[in-house]
Amino acid sequence: MKTALLTTLLLLLAAPAGADIIYVDIDATGAHKGSRWADAYTDLQDALGIAVAGDDIWVAEGVYKPTDGLDQTISFRLVNGVGLYGGFDGTEDTRDERVLELHRTTLSGDLGVQRTEGDQWPEYGSHAQDNSYHVVDGSRTDGTAIIDGFTVTACRSFMCNCTYPLGPAGMWTEDGSPTIANLVFTELGGNCAMRNIRSSPTITATRFVSNRGDTCAGMWNSYSNPSLMDVAFTDNNSDHDAGAMLNDNSNPVLERVSFVSNSAANAHGGAIANYDSSPSLTNVWFVDNYAAHGLGGRGGAVLNSGSSSPTLVNVLFVGNRARSGGAISHGSGSMTLVNVTFWGNSASQVDPEHPGKGGAIWNSGDCTISNVICFANIQSEGEIELHNEPGASAVVNASLIAGSGGSGVGWSPDFGSDLGGNIDADPLFMDAPDGDFRLTMASRAINAGDSSALPEGLLLDLDGNPRIYGPSVDMGAYE
Repeated sequence: MKTALLTTLLLLLAAPAGADIIYVDIDATGAHKGSRWADAYTDLQDALGIAVAGDDIWVAEGVYKPTDGLDQTISFRLVNGVGLYGGFDGTEDTRDERVLELHRTTLSGDLGVQRTEGDQWPEYGSHAQDNSYHVVDGSRTDGTAIIDGFTVTACRSFMCNCTYPLGPAGMWTEDGSPTIANLVFTELGGNCAMRNIRSSPTITATRFVSNRGDTCAGMWNSYSNPSLMDVAFTDNNSDHDAGAMLNDNSNPVLERVSFVSNSAANAHGGAIANYDSSPSLTNVWFVDNYAAHGLGGRGGAVLNSGSSSPTLVNVLFVGNRARSGGAISHGSGSMTLVNVTFWGNSASQVDPEHPGKGGAIWNSGDCTISNVICFANIQSEGEIELHNEPGASAVVNASLIAGSGGSGVGWSPDFGSDLGGNIDADPLFMDAPDGDFRLTMASRAINAGDSSALPEGLLLDLDGNPRIYGPSVDMGAYE
């Protein structure tokens, strides 16, 4: 009996406490045991070092670095079963009391020479050479590893001849699936802001803003299938492909995601570059993205290369620019477009031997187009919405395509195969120059779509209104 009691006592003593809140506040002056705000740890690594499954770590506003030394290989490593939460002012009793925009909690890789106000961004100087390679590491985690409510900034710059394998990134995840929410990735100058390798993170309510990268400025996915909802990519610039997202043999799922003012300086895919990838995009905006001419200039918003076969539903393309495919450049795969609106995209001429082609779409593969509006998109030779290369296939169903002639005897075969129900007319948007692409009551695109083309379960349009209002679905992204 005594032996059994002793064994039970030893097991209880050895078991992790769990279900605790560990407090971190860089300004705390108490005992630094992490048991309450007054006695909070001042070093986030101390909290991560003792956290076990079931614990939460609450971090008060301030700037936290992976190390107080100069070891660039040290990162904040996420822990399975542990929720890491920022955005506190250091007095809260519940997570719901957080006001993230007022209490910025920053994870910074700015280790050595500090970046000061007035330093050029992106960082070319010595203040970038000694930054962390990765600020956050989500590798070998599952969905119970949570990071929520932080700004991530200042990884090592790619301009500094970095020899770290596969390059620096603000957050690095290899063979992991962490849960990411309410993060801001900004002013990160490595290969990308977030790098996913054989990983499937879940990402919500997160922003990628003003990052610069060598290969991709925002998110680079390799053999990965992340899920994104309510995410924004704004003003990210890559020196090569993919201003915002690069997909390599990856199939991300995007819902309610915006891509605004991103650019690829010397290659393709101003916002997204897909290589042998088949992402799914629902309720997504592409506005004012740019693939510079330089070495390429294909796909002002989206490049599909190799066998890439994306599906786009309820998507808006406005004001995107490139040499070929002002909005989309599509390769040899099979692309599906349903209820997509293209307006004001342009394919511009580089020189007399390289005219711009495909104001909205440049296609050299297979493309299925249903309930789509293409209007006022231009290429250097005139208003040509869709350019099909020799051997390409496009089938067009119940869509408004400017210059197509509409279904029947007037249909221009240059636009692909006419499946019926197509219109060549002004869609009569509410106010396109001011960004209102809803249809006026006089529009011929109202109730003119093919409802059978909608994917199962699609209930809402790009504005969050019922997708079908009337006898049939409208053309375009808005009902």
